[in-house]
Amino acid sequence: MAAYNAGEHRILNAVMRGKSRDFWTLAKKGVLPKETMDYVPKFLAALAIGTEPEKYGFNEIEAEKYPNLEAVEVPSPIRLNDVASVTGIPASLLMKVNPHIKMGFTPPNTGSYEIWVPAEKAEEVVKLKPQLAKSIYRGVKPSVKMVEAKQDWRVTPAQPRDHHNYLVRKGDTLAAIAQKHHISIGQLKRLNALRTNDVFAGTRLRVSAKSYRASLRYKVRRGDNLNEIASRFGLTVDAIKKLNQLRQNKIYIGQTLKVN
Repeated sequence: MAAYNAGEHRILNAVMRGKSRDFWTLAKKGVLPKETMDYVPKFLAALAIGTEPEKYGFNEIEAEKYPNLEAVEVPSPIRLNDVASVTGIPASLLMKVNPHIKMGFTPPNTGSYEIWVPAEKAEEVVKLKPQLAKSIYRGVKPSVKMVEAKQDWRVTPAQPRDHHNYLVRKGDTLAAIAQKHHISIGQLKRLNALRTNDVFAGTRLRVSAKSYRASLRYKVRRGDNLNEIASRFGLTVDAIKKLNQLRQNKIYIGQTLKVN
């Protein structure tokens, strides 16, 4: 859980510095990020409450039923609000079941894009494609901002034509997706700025390395150093210095570094 929150390399470094593999020992020694020291106890607390809610005063809880969904292609780029206006599906529902659409509209220069809609509305959405096409955004720059946790990631498509996307479905694994599309797991993670092998249904992944070049940037946080950042992204310190025209190893909190 700590590695999921802070990154495996940062936790590995903490283990080495703290000379322990026990989370609580590392927390006491102050070698873990503050956010991570809070994250794990909060997760465990939520697990305890979720396992025995009555014990902690949560009575008569009714689980919310998640809607039955179906993936449908819509013209792109288009705002989810416009899809809602044309189809009558509540915008709040579209936002909820399409959490991978971070900025409220589908990616530019794709022509079409699959989104999740309530299964009972899927056929109607297909029939409304001509009307949806009238809401396509024109002149949108081909860039997609991806924000992961509190870190600053930016992925910029360099050659959007002939791109290849894959919509993750229930039961998919990163290894299976990589094998299916003849790409290594490492390449797949770099193309999509993934820090772990976890993938979630509804997420759209880039799976073509030939038609897409990812430009990754990392925002320096408290406690970072060049050696740790370089290791995290599979680079040498010299390589990362060359990418960013750095003459020395000193970096600053808030500084944005190229990492590929």
